[in-house]
Amino acid sequence: LIGVAIPKERVISILTSLDIHIKPIGDDNFIANVPAYRVDVTREADIIEEILRIYGFDNIGTSAHLGTSFISGFPAKDKNKLQSKITDILVGSGFSEIITNSLTKNTYHDAIRNDLQNADVEILNKLSEDLGVMRQTLLFSGLEVLSYNINRRQKDLRLFDFGKVYSQTEKYKENNRLALFISGNTQEETWLAKSEKTSFHTLAGEVNKILAQMKIKNIETAPIENSSIFAYGLTYTTNKKEIGRIGLVQPKIGKLVDLKAQVLFADLDWDYIFKQYNDAATYQEISKFPEVRRDLSIVIDAEISFDQIKKLALKSEKNLLKQINVFDVYQGQNLGENKKSYSVSFILQDANETLTDKKIDNVMDLLIKTFEKDLSATIRK
Repeated sequence: LIGVAIPKERVISILTSLDIHIKPIGDDNFIANVPAYRVDVTREADIIEEILRIYGFDNIGTSAHLGTSFISGFPAKDKNKLQSKITDILVGSGFSEIITNSLTKNTYHDAIRNDLQNADVEILNKLSEDLGVMRQTLLFSGLEVLSYNINRRQKDLRLFDFGKVYSQTEKYKENNRLALFISGNTQEETWLAKSEKTSFHTLAGEVNKILAQMKIKNIETAPIENSSIFAYGLTYTTNKKEIGRIGLVQPKIGKLVDLKAQVLFADLDWDYIFKQYNDAATYQEISKFPEVRRDLSIVIDAEISFDQIKKLALKSEKNLLKQINVFDVYQGQNLGENKKSYSVSFILQDANETLTDKKIDNVMDLLIKTFEKDLSATIRK
C-alpha cells in the first residue's frame, strides 16, 4: 500500500515505539496488539498509516511512470453561483433583495417609449389593465416597492432585483437584468455624524464593485442624453456593447407611482455580464520599489470629463503610470465662463528600479503637454 519496501526491522521498531506489541507468525506475518487508548487504529490500513507517519511521507519517492486515470475538471460557469455571489456582496453593502411581478401597466411603457427599442408583449387574456403587458424594464416594479415602503415611513432604502424583462421584434425576447435602487440617506443619523443624502457616486461605486467582481474589462462610460428615464447618468459599455445605465430617475417617472423621493437607479444586462465573466486568475510580483505621487491642477472646459483625462493620461504613459485619481473639483467665476478645475493625483512606479527626479519630471512634462494639446487645458501653478 505504501509503494516502497520498508525493512522488517524498521517496521517492528516503529510499531514498538508506538506501544503496539508485535507477535511474529512465520517469516513475513505478525499480529499487532494495539493499546486500548488508540481508538483510531482498528484495521490493517491504520497500522500501515502509523508506519508511514513515522517513516516519513517525504521519504516515499515518486514513480518515474506516474499516471492518473482522470483529468482535472474545469467546471462550467454556474449562473446561480455567480448570482449568489453578487447577492452576498450587495447584502453586505446594505441592500435588500426584492422579487417583483413580471406583469405591469402599459401606461408605464408609454411614459418611457423613447427609451424602449422593441414592442411590448401584450397579454391576450389580461385580468386587468394594471397587468396588461410583460415588463420591458425592472424600473417600475422597483419604484412601486419603493413607493409602498416610503409611504410607510421607511425612507432610507437600498434594493436590488434579479429579474426577467420581455419584448418582441419578429420573435419574442427574454433577457435577465439586474436592477439597483437607492433612495434616502446613506445612513441613520447618530451623535457621531449627521446623515447625508445618497449621491450618484454611491450608486456608481456599487455598480463598479459588481463589475469588478465579474471581472469585466475595458469599461467605458458616457453621459446619458435625451432619456425619458434618467435626469442624468452614465452609460456603461464594454467591447462596444452596452451593459448598463445608471443615474437619477426623472421626477415625472416617480409621480406615476405616487413617489416624490429622489431615486437612483441602475439597470444592468446580467446575461451579457455573465457571458463576459472569466474566473481565470491573474497575478504579478509586487514591486520592491516605492511609489511616487505627483498632483496637477488642470483647468479645462466644463464638458470634459475626468474619464477623458484618465484615458488620455494612460494612453500617453503606459509603463510608469499606475493610478489616477481626482480629489477635488472646482468651478468659479475666477476660472472663466464654462470652465472647471480638476485636482488630479498621479501614482508613478517602476517595477525594476527606484524612480529618479529626472524620470518623474519627464513623465509629468509629457502629461502636461498632452493635456494642453489635446484638451486645451491650462495647468494652475
